[in-house]
Amino acid sequence: MPTGPIGLFHMLAIQAGGGYWDKGTRLSINHQANARAMQYLVDLTSRFKAAALESGTLRRESINTGRAAADVGPTWKVSGGLRNDAPDTDGRWTIQPMPQWSASGKAVTTSQGGTGMAVLKDSRAKDVATDFLIWEHGSKAVLHDYDARQVWPTYKKVYDDPRMKEPIPWFNNQRVGPILREAADTMLPFYQGVWWPELAAAAGKHITAGLKGEKPVRQALDEAQAEARAAIEAAGGRLDASGQLQ
Repeated sequence: MPTGPIGLFHMLAIQAGGGYWDKGTRLSINHQANARAMQYLVDLTSRFKAAALESGTLRRESINTGRAAADVGPTWKVSGGLRNDAPDTDGRWTIQPMPQWSASGKAVTTSQGGTGMAVLKDSRAKDVATDFLIWEHGSKAVLHDYDARQVWPTYKKVYDDPRMKEPIPWFNNQRVGPILREAADTMLPFYQGVWWPELAAAAGKHITAGLKGEKPVRQALDEAQAEARAAIEAAGGRLDASGQLQ
């Protein structure tokens, strides 16, 4: 299990109803749902010994030797990530939706990321660039990358293509496409915002300390909230007493 401000903790926190930005505008690192997600992971590693904190090297060793039975992450991780890190595990994996916090509530999922494409408004060729991006990400052009590297597309409509419904040998001949397509309709938004570098740098060490059990969960998140707020304001951001961006 990775530590730090991104990854499993953040995904579970969003899925539980939290995240770092409430509706993308109010700093909410110490949200109760975030505390619930962090405490769950702390218990998973320290109390129940059902997971372990890891580095990139340890993760590769764990999945190659069979010590790791499961992993959680975005679609790129189940595209080329596993194949690069554990090529000898071909055919031993299957895909399932993320576990849910409630058996009675609506099934939800989220993602991890932050990479995006943009067209500069002052570009001399912004109309051409915009058309290209729409074609590249909003048409069947995304299937070129699927054919080449089996990178699962983020454009939902292409999941109607027959190729996306075929069994995948790497995943024990599971039909992965329909599972990802269903999950796409339950995906909660991931708010990152312009202050992500300040937030991640300031809050990361406290989140890591909380996940490692070096601080109580509530203390770790309160300190992450306070230091992230100070870093954002030092960089020119303005927040009111509740953490709402001004």
